[in-house]
Amino acid sequence: MRTILAVLFLSIVLVFSVGGQTASKEKLNKAIYLEEVSGELQKAIQEYEKIIKDYPDEREVAATAQFHIGLCYEKQGLKQAKLAYQKVLDDYPEQKDKVEQARLRLNGIKLVLAEEDVVPPLNPKFTRINIPTELAWSVKLSPDGSSFIQVSDDQLWKVPVKGTLGVGYAGTPVKISTADKKPDRIGLAWSKNGKWIAFNGQPEASSENTSKGNQSIYVVSSKGGTPKKVYENYRDQRTVNYRIDLSPNGEKFAFSMVDTHKEEQHIYIVPVQGGQAKRLTEMQSREPVFSPDGKIIAFVEDKNMGRGGGGIYTISAGGGIPVLIAEAVNASCPVWSPKGDMIAYLD
Repeated sequence: MRTILAVLFLSIVLVFSVGGQTASKEKLNKAIYLEEVSGELQKAIQEYEKIIKDYPDEREVAATAQFHIGLCYEKQGLKQAKLAYQKVLDDYPEQKDKVEQARLRLNGIKLVLAEEDVVPPLNPKFTRINIPTELAWSVKLSPDGSSFIQVSDDQLWKVPVKGTLGVGYAGTPVKISTADKKPDRIGLAWSKNGKWIAFNGQPEASSENTSKGNQSIYVVSSKGGTPKKVYENYRDQRTVNYRIDLSPNGEKFAFSMVDTHKEEQHIYIVPVQGGQAKRLTEMQSREPVFSPDGKIIAFVEDKNMGRGGGGIYTISAGGGIPVLIAEAVNASCPVWSPKGDMIAYLD
């Protein structure tokens, strides 16, 4: 490898070895070495810029330096390279060799940029629909977008988005049986395969933990049935603390829990079929949301047990170090895009 790099450097140096080494050409060769051999692109750019400033009358050297700035930027970011190559054309028109090289690079970049710039316009289409009931706090659209669920009169309902009365009217609501478990109006979640629904149960009068403010989390078939109690925890009284999520296959459940002794809130994950809840975050956090493939969980930084928010973070569903992906003043409601390459949130 050292031999190959030495040969490469030799071939570069030979460009300006004929006729003796002037100070400007010597500095130019050192800058090229930084770029091509050492790979220190930012440092090389600084050297090229200094050469252009110090030797404005040595047009060939300056044009070469400007051209190499474009090469450095092309290895890092195309848009910067475009400006750098254009400067060769504008400032050194008599340096035909370098102008032609810059023009070729520039034309290639323009084609790539043109492809990158073709972004579908953000023109969402909204359809207002009428439903035969009061809209609840927590409404969750099904993964396939054909229906939504909500709680009304202490019952869980599934409402088709399209009905038989025409555009703008929802279908007939269908009750999803949850046996004797009354769902709370806050906190509903679908599994991504649409087979399971998670909900927060209302505090049960007979429960010994009712006085403590504990509530149970249940999972039920999207067709209805006997709910399975997954976990019982305490989340204080803030609405945002009750947002929950199921993994894509409905096998794991993510939620936040308040530790009243430390006055902190953290995210946990637990198997739906039973098992020990695993604390996923050391930092205060809430509102966990599984990515479409179930490998990553996005969440909101928590402040003062749901009374304040922060940035949007992601963490491996198996645990690890959280990664800040969006700084925010008071974020909430993170939602993954279907492909898992973007996250929307409120701030």
